[in-house]
Amino acid sequence: MTGYGEATLSALYDRFYEKRAGVNTTPKPDNPEDGELHTDQVAYVPIPYSALISTLRKAGIGRETHLVDYGCGAGRVLITAARLGVASAIGIELQPVLAERASRNLALIERTDPDRLRVVQSDATEFPLPRQANMLFFFNPFVGETLRTVVEKIEAAVADHNQSLTIVYFNDAEFRPLALSAGWRELARGVSLSRTRWPLPWGIYSTEST
Repeated sequence: MTGYGEATLSALYDRFYEKRAGVNTTPKPDNPEDGELHTDQVAYVPIPYSALISTLRKAGIGRETHLVDYGCGAGRVLITAARLGVASAIGIELQPVLAERASRNLALIERTDPDRLRVVQSDATEFPLPRQANMLFFFNPFVGETLRTVVEKIEAAVADHNQSLTIVYFNDAEFRPLALSAGWRELARGVSLSRTRWPLPWGIYSTEST
């Protein structure tokens, strides 16, 4: 199938998935954050569900997964993780308008255990990684000093908690050298397509030493 055909199917699948789930994570085209971006922040664009689901499955998501999504936007990753049966999922989002929208979306799909899914409106550099977390997700939410600081905090949490994390990172050109410098293992690599046919390179990493 051509790239155009794959992108078209991806866009159709996004609409179908959201209609079935009864949510809406599609951003406004002009300014989805409704405000100014942080210097290191990348503007919100939701990841295609097809790329997200297949990569999370490659990473081993399941009932024992406690996921943290950095830069959760309107909650697309959290919604998908919930439908894939995770034990818990937390979204970290700097922008208040997106954090509120993600919380509303989660309330639509989780009516039995609201503590299982939650959104924290916070700067990622100030978020303390929960001890039970075992999978982290990034759709290129920030770059530069923010990314370096978050990686350092993950390193510290891994050492303090003696925990092993699986990290799924899309558009990981800047993250990959930081991960390898930390001694983390690269488990898998691949490329998915966005609805506009732009390639989305991804990597799956483990914080266990090489």
